[in-house]
Amino acid sequence: MKFHETENSMAKKSNNPTMNDVAREAGVALGTVSKVVNGIRVGEEYRVKVEQAIKKLDYHINNYAQGLKSGKTRAIAVIMPNLVSPYFASLVNSIGKALAAKKHHMVFFGTDYDPDMEQDYVRLAEQQKVDGIICLSYNPDLQVSPDVPMVSIDRYFGAQIPCVSSDNYGGGRLAAEKLVENGCKNLAFLRIGSKLPKEPNKRKDGFISGAQDAIGICIPGLCRHLYDAHYWPKQIERCDDERILHWLEVHLCLIPMFPRRPDCSVIEGKQIDEANVKALTQAADECWDAIMKTDLSAFANAYQASFQAQTALFPAMMQPGVQDYIDRYSAMPDVLAWKMPGAGGGGYLALVVKDAPTFCQAHEEAIPLTIRRPATQHPASNI
Repeated sequence: MKFHETENSMAKKSNNPTMNDVAREAGVALGTVSKVVNGIRVGEEYRVKVEQAIKKLDYHINNYAQGLKSGKTRAIAVIMPNLVSPYFASLVNSIGKALAAKKHHMVFFGTDYDPDMEQDYVRLAEQQKVDGIICLSYNPDLQVSPDVPMVSIDRYFGAQIPCVSSDNYGGGRLAAEKLVENGCKNLAFLRIGSKLPKEPNKRKDGFISGAQDAIGICIPGLCRHLYDAHYWPKQIERCDDERILHWLEVHLCLIPMFPRRPDCSVIEGKQIDEANVKALTQAADECWDAIMKTDLSAFANAYQASFQAQTALFPAMMQPGVQDYIDRYSAMPDVLAWKMPGAGGGGYLALVVKDAPTFCQAHEEAIPLTIRRPATQHPASNI
């Protein structure tokens, strides 16, 4: 029986040109076409012939087949809550343009803030062999295969997944400074959104910091804040004596440790009671008095006492790894006292030393401190 192709069966045959067709049209080897298509350098004459053949035949690369062969699909999954929000829409648009510029294409998944849907789409993206995932997640327990690179937006999942975020702390700080600059007296911080821990939560910290700095809590010189059972200090006592400031710079330096872990809570297990608070207050007063007298021994003792009082109030300041730094530097004969500035948990170890310039020269990791001097002299501030 002789088989005759019908019109329908003929229609099923693909008329799309292949790489072999391009090679025949250009009069070159198949390998030459492959090199041109994949951006590998060939002779100029061959490149022109191949490109002209591609244009004439309207040849298009089969990205799916190419991906199966190379293990690279050039597809990036972008997982976002929606495209209704102007922020998300603009973000996705910018991501798409950036991917296109790198010859990648975007596969979009909208989750409508559903954590389970996020997980389903991550699994689907992995099954589709995408080259990577960009995700703005509302699922703190999101599981991603280590074989698929992922970039997170505004949520920190750990050191293995890069996180991209705006300078939320700086933005909050700038907002507060501008409000104060425009004459605002009573500032309020309002926000909406998820209660899950994420990078935008730093806006509040920046806002508070900016408000404090703008009204003079962080002012030049050496300052002591006097409190009377209220959030804001009732008075700021400041020393601008150059002899004292220079003396303090000669005896203080910083040692970089490690960043505080995102999940670290220094208030966990806090022991705020009258005895511990009094111990910290007494140590702070003794520090100030010793500095005013430029008494190094008394300053070192009070400085160490203040650190002991702090850690008694907030034991979680001593996160794993901190004690290793303390053990290392406290054993050095030039180190007289130590503590962690701020809330602790990492960051820096501040040292009282016999001679900071000499110590910093001997230990290249040590950072000397410089106290900001006031541009003009002002009386002590009262709030």
